[in-house]
Amino acid sequence: MSVRQKELIMANYRINERKCFSFTWAIENFSFCWQNNGEDISSPSFIVDTIERSKWKLVLRPNQKLSETNCLIICFLIREEDSKGPTYLTILFEVAFLNDDGSVLKSNGIYVYSFTRDTSRGFSEIFEKELLRSQKKQFLPNDILTVRCRIWKKSE
Repeated sequence: MSVRQKELIMANYRINERKCFSFTWAIENFSFCWQNNGEDISSPSFIVDTIERSKWKLVLRPNQKLSETNCLIICFLIREEDSKGPTYLTILFEVAFLNDDGSVLKSNGIYVYSFTRDTSRGFSEIFEKELLRSQKKQFLPNDILTVRCRIWKKSE
């Protein structure tokens, strides 16, 4: 997503940075992840009281193979099956990987998506796993991968 597209989304929906729900997930000992191609790691579930008491989780797929030498890290936001609220819930959200000081290293940008219960939205374009190896000090300080999800209620 280009900076201009992101600005348009923010302008169209008047995102207030202070009014978002923020969930931060720190995955310790990330370099020891044993998951094979297509296997996932799930965050604890979290409830967003201000958005219909909806229930969510993040799912990280640390080894999605594209080829023998190329591997992606994919992250999904999932609305849980037992989530409260309407059948269709439209939100704005951003998934980002953070440095140990909280600064954003990589972000998918802000997206608008309508979730039903037990649906997910993922981002394969997040980054290649090789980036973790080449920039380990930034992405894995103390071998901790930090993922942040911010969610905004869509204003009508």
